[in-house]
Parts: sequence; structure tokens; C-alpha cells
Amino acid sequence: MTTDWYDRLGVKKIINGQGTSTAAGGSLMPPEVLEAMEDAAQNYVRLEELQRRAGSHIADITNNEACYICGGSSSGLLLAAAACMTKNDPEKVRRLPDTDGIPDEFIIHRTHVNVYTRIVPVSGAKLTEVGYARKTNPWQLEDAITEDTAGVLYIFYRQGWRVEESALSLAKTIEIAHRYDLPVIVDAAGQLPPKENLWKFTDMGADLVIFSGGKGLKGPQSSGLILGRSDLIEACHQLGPPNHNVGRASKVPKEEIVGLVAAVERYLSLDYEKEIARIENMVDRIAEHLSDVKGLEAYRRMPGDSGEPFPFCELRLIGEDSEDRRDSLAASLRGWDPPIVVSSILRDKISINALTMTEGQDEILVEAIREIMKEMVT
Repeated sequence: MTTDWYDRLGVKKIINGQGTSTAAGGSLMPPEVLEAMEDAAQNYVRLEELQRRAGSHIADITNNEACYICGGSSSGLLLAAAACMTKNDPEKVRRLPDTDGIPDEFIIHRTHVNVYTRIVPVSGAKLTEVGYARKTNPWQLEDAITEDTAGVLYIFYRQGWRVEESALSLAKTIEIAHRYDLPVIVDAAGQLPPKENLWKFTDMGADLVIFSGGKGLKGPQSSGLILGRSDLIEACHQLGPPNHNVGRASKVPKEEIVGLVAAVERYLSLDYEKEIARIENMVDRIAEHLSDVKGLEAYRRMPGDSGEPFPFCELRLIGEDSEDRRDSLAASLRGWDPPIVVSSILRDKISINALTMTEGQDEILVEAIREIMKEMVT
């Protein structure tokens, strides 16, 4: 007899229309990943050797110079910043987060600043914002560069506004940074699919690129990839576990390292045209079946706020108090049986991400919205 641990703990399973967010549990790991993790759990290994061999293997199959497996993309930001500050200098590695006498400022487009960038100062770094709320000019980036600048951060996450439309393009950012011999760190946590992004940003010249292991890759949620320059990846090794330095909290157990290797191998072999077609069909069905619901508009939107190359279904509440009714609809969905989580965006909209929904769940979602709106709009 198998144990349903969620039932045993009294935790309700949800329908996830929010996407691969940490709050909703990331993604669902496929059998290949679970089997790899179970196998890895049966023996002891030297963690540092496993880290290096796993990283080397992933770098080879993703056409990158080097790779470090970190404890999620947030810890990847911390380690990447620390690596750019220490440049593998043993004395500096031991000193962080004390940055006295070390260039420790990272330039970031003001429009890219978000809750995730708050991890960077934990390494001892400081953030220098440039540009306006929705635009950065090249001269603003150049004028911010000083002798204390350690690198430039580029964040592919910005809810409600397109990442590259609201700042300098990544290509332009890299061009300017490299002119001053500064490394560029790219936070691409949720930028899979397409799989080509695993090497696209480093091919463009980005020095370190971070991906979440528990989102599009469907690996362990508390894992991540740092891809890029071998010297900076070596610094990540020195900063992270099992060493007792500023990256010690970025611990990834042997099971998750092996699980992420299996996830990357699986991901590179997938036919994503088939998966995109599945998402498109589900989004179209949701929009069609909600098209006659009084009080809202349902339509297909593409790409996502961070440039995701697949469609979302967007709902816009119509009429007076639309923002309050949007919030009421989202709250009522969370209280449904089973609970349904979606994303509230902008002023009066809800975004539904079908990437993390399984077949048949769209029917439950549609029925719930129709019933809730019937009560709400009389």
C-alpha cells in the first residue's frame, strides 16, 4: 500500500494555473528524475567530486565552457555575484561578505529590480540601479561604471512589462560591460523553454547564466544551474559547499545533483513542439469556454511577461470595481475544491499558465470560474 503523504499531513493538492513558481511547488518531476534520485540515495560519494563531474557533463551537453549546480536560482545569484567579486582569490573567498577593498557594486537596470535581487547583497555586494522606471539609455549604464564596479546583472523577470523593452537589450548590455572588462550575470531562472537558451545567452557573451532546476527542466525544485566562464565557475566551487564560505547555504545533496543531470538530459531530448501544441490547445479551450461569461473577457496572450515562448490565457474583469472583483475571483478559486491558484497581474487581470496544468484540469478551472462569476455578476 502506498502512502499519500499530502493526505496524511492534511495538505490539499491544488490545480496549478500559476506556472512553475516556488509558491505553487515548482514543477512535477518525471519518472526519469525520480529514479535517478532514488539510485543516488543508495550510496555515499565525495560531494566535491560529484559536483565537478556532474557540472562538467552538463557543460558538455549544453555547449558551455563550465557549469556549477547550485541550490536554486536564488542561491545562483548569490554565488555568481560572489564569484565576480573574488575572482577565485582564496583570501577574498574567505573574507566575504566583508568586501573592504574589493570592487563590490553590481549595476542593474532599475526596471529589473525585483524581490529576487534582494539575495545579491547577502554576498556582501551592493546594487547600483540605472535607468528610468521603464527605460534605460546606454549612457546611463556607462556613467554608473566606477572602479568599485564588480559586474552587471541582467534579470529576465519583470511582471507586467517586457524585459528587454523596458531596459537595454542583453546584447547592448554585454557590449557596454565588456568594453570596460566587466562580467555580465544573467538571471534566466524561468527562461526554459526553449532549450536553446541553455547556450544562447553564453553564446551572446554573458559570463554567467543562471537557470532554475525546478521550473522548465522539471528537476529538483531546490536545484539550479550556473553556466559560463570556467574561471568564475571555479570560484563558485570554492565559495560553495562543502566549503565553509559565503555560499555554504547553497547546499545541493547528492540525490539532487544526479536528479538535475537526469533532468537536463531528458530536457534536451524532448519534442517541445508537441508540448507547446498541448499548451496552445488548452489555452484556446479555456478562452473559448469562458468567452460568454458576463463580467470578464477571456483571450490568448503571447509571449509571457518575461518572454516565455508559449501562450497564456488572460482574463480581464470588466466594469466598476474590476480590481476588487479580480481579487475576489482569485480568492474564490483558491477556496475551491480542489483549490486553484492563478496569477493576478496588472490592475484588473488574471493570468492562467497552462504549462503546469494537466489534461482535464482546464475543465475544472472553467467550471469554477463560470460558477464564481455567476454569483459575482447578477
